[in-house]
Amino acid sequence: MDLLFPSGQNFLSKAIENLISSNILLILIIFLVWLVVWLLIREIKTWYWKVNDVVSLLERIEGELYYLATKAGKEDESGATTEGFIAKKINSDEGKINPELNDRK
Repeated sequence: MDLLFPSGQNFLSKAIENLISSNILLILIIFLVWLVVWLLIREIKTWYWKVNDVVSLLERIEGELYYLATKAGKEDESGATTEGFIAKKINSDEGKINPELNDRK
């Protein structure tokens, strides 16, 4: 190791001194502070606008659409088709989904 770095500590201390004397360290610190502030502001914005909640809701909707699409055209155990399943799931009186038939959350 002494062949590569004859005075290891001396080399390291000189490198640190050069880094401090140049403005590279200052630029690096400013960049890191800016990055932390940007990440905090981004997290506050996504919390305020409920972006994370919207994304999870859209993923749930996508899952349910995929579930309905895979059942489309297939018959269940009782022989009913998907159209019958959807018609049973929607309560025609109120226009809301029937909670007894809602098997997915």
